[in-house]
Amino acid sequence: MSTISIQAVAPRKAPRGAEPLARAAAAVWQWAVGRLAQRRQPHDPRQDLPQLWALADKYQSVDPGLAADLRGAALRWERETQQS
Repeated sequence: MSTISIQAVAPRKAPRGAEPLARAAAAVWQWAVGRLAQRRQPHDPRQDLPQLWALADKYQSVDPGLAADLRGAALRWERETQQS
């Protein structure tokens, strides 16, 4: 039988710049946990319509075709949610 010995090892110093990265990773983790908690709540699709309209306005000057597609999707979504 072989034996395994465990030795105490002094912690190594983190590489320079690792602390801000760790803070950013923790912030992203907390954001993701919050999003998952929100998804467990009953979701009303009409809550997303203002964001869709805002995206259409934002991309109007960059890509008018994309903005038109977003507006069309928002209009269809409004009609579908009003019918149901």
